[in-house]
Amino acid sequence: MNAAEAQFNGVVLLYGYLQRLFVYGKIKSLVGTKPEELKLERLSSHLDAASAVFGNFDRQNGLTKIQKQQMLDALQTAEELMPLTLNAPKEPQLEDQLAVAGAALYAEEYINNGLMHFGKLFNPQVEDRFRQHIPYFQNRVNSINYFVEKVENQKSLAFNETKQLTSWYEDVLENAAHISDDFQQIHQYLDA
Repeated sequence: MNAAEAQFNGVVLLYGYLQRLFVYGKIKSLVGTKPEELKLERLSSHLDAASAVFGNFDRQNGLTKIQKQQMLDALQTAEELMPLTLNAPKEPQLEDQLAVAGAALYAEEYINNGLMHFGKLFNPQVEDRFRQHIPYFQNRVNSINYFVEKVENQKSLAFNETKQLTSWYEDVLENAAHISDDFQQIHQYLDA
């Protein structure tokens, strides 16, 4: 992987985490609970900066100094805020499970889409491989949207829906230990 490819890969992963934080706050507010202090205005500006990088990425030279600094600032914000979304109570409320699981599912879809774009820029085989995953991620996101909509409209989840949500939530908590490794890897990619 050359430096430009590594940097773009770092932006893809970072964008996934920024979206994860944003969606977490959005779901919390939709289901009537107060989101933690996520500084959503900062997230919006970081998401805008990352989107601009996607749209104007220089395949030959990679990130400009300004873009790199913007991405490092966004990474610092993500590192600061992610722990707020993973403080799991012993008996999590349904709203917490929706926000934690839903945010992770959205992030996975954004990362898959970003890797498709990576393939479009650098390697058509990569694009094809990740394009095949679209239905899987869309089904999961559609399910979580449906669950959120039900709770937002004060309807109960069915037993199988609750079971699926709990499974996703537990998976997120099990994988939370790897988040600091992801951030370290993003940092390395951006510094390439």
